[in-house]
Amino acid sequence: MLVEIRSEISSLTKRSLYDAHELGMVEVNYPINVDYALLIDDIGLNSLGIDQGDILLIEKARWVTSPVQLVVAVIDDEMIARVFTQHKDESIHLLADNVDDIVVYPDDIKIIGLSLYVIKPDTGGIKPINAEDMLLKR
Repeated sequence: MLVEIRSEISSLTKRSLYDAHELGMVEVNYPINVDYALLIDDIGLNSLGIDQGDILLIEKARWVTSPVQLVVAVIDDEMIARVFTQHKDESIHLLADNVDDIVVYPDDIKIIGLSLYVIKPDTGGIKPINAEDMLLKR
């Protein structure tokens, strides 16, 4: 579930948008640029310390700024959160725990944003994300 904090995104993903206040996220006072929040509903990012029920904080972006980055993207009308890596042949590999990598090319993916932080609802804390941790644990 993607929650819009203060920006618009394409009509393709608007069906996944919910008002942040209705979800109980009354204020956004983080020391980072936060445009969206995504509630994690699976265990595909556990190796990054992201658990089911955690909330990713997402900064709107159209491209990836580092070689390994946690992204929220749309592929074939499906929104996913995965670790993005780009290879020399320009293929993009989207990684998650316990599932096959998704391999696409730049024209096949729409980046919604980058995630550098996660909210842990059980503690209310905000934790930084290091996407490279997934590569180390493979």
